[in-house]
Parts: sequence; C-alpha cells; structure tokens
Amino acid sequence: MLQRSLQAVIEGRFSNPVASFIGKGWKISEDRESLPENRDPSKVSLESALRSGEKYVTGEETLGRFAEKPLLGVLAYQFYCNNRHLIPNEWMGKYVFFDATVLLNPLGSRCSLYLCWSGGAWVWDCYGLGYGRRAHYVSAVLAS
Repeated sequence: MLQRSLQAVIEGRFSNPVASFIGKGWKISEDRESLPENRDPSKVSLESALRSGEKYVTGEETLGRFAEKPLLGVLAYQFYCNNRHLIPNEWMGKYVFFDATVLLNPLGSRCSLYLCWSGGAWVWDCYGLGYGRRAHYVSAVLAS
C-alpha cells in the first residue's frame, strides 16, 4: 500500500509541489520511511552527516552514515508541502532533506527530496545523491 501511494506521488497523480517537478519516468529506488502518527515538527531533528574537519559529504555518504537513523521521506515531505505553516522558523537557512525515500530520475540518477527557504517562500525540489552537501544541508530525522 505504501509503495503504491508513493508511486502515485511520483507519477504526479496528486496536486502538490512534489508532482510539479516529478513525473513520468521517475521511480522509487528505496524507501525506509516510518512516518509517525504525530507529525509534530518538534519531534523532528535536523542532522548533518559531516564529521569533524569535513567541508562536505555526498548524499550517498549521508545515507550510509545515517543507515540506522529513522529518516523521514516523501510522506513527511508531502505533509510539510501541504502544511507550510507548520514548518519551524529554525529550518530557514537550511536545505532540509527527506532521505528515507530515494528516487531515480529518468536518467537513472539517485535523488533525495528537499525543501529550503528562498526568495521569501519555501522551495521544493530534489538533489542528486552524488553531489556534495555542506553543513547547512541537513537530513530530517525522527527525534527519539
């Protein structure tokens, strides 16, 4: 059921920001999201995968380092797309990645969804896992 609803999202059958840039040819590579019933933003921590002395780490390295963490994915991403008033002000100035869901674009590149504050509004997009992430590129993790 979850896989089918995720596929519906990436095929653009929902009218939301996800569907505006993801359409035919996109696939779900992997999904390990465990979305809590209570989607309270205070239960979400933002974590960087950078280690001491590192300037950047790739998205793939982030996934490896966070393999045991309860990352949020496309369902949480969609929730925040539809409930922007719930996004904490503390998230501004960061690229917040929803790494639990990895998508394949039509060319076969692995990507994660992210949101960021830019130009006075929340911007919704995806970013290749092969590219570098700096300190303000953080993953949404379910806080314990």
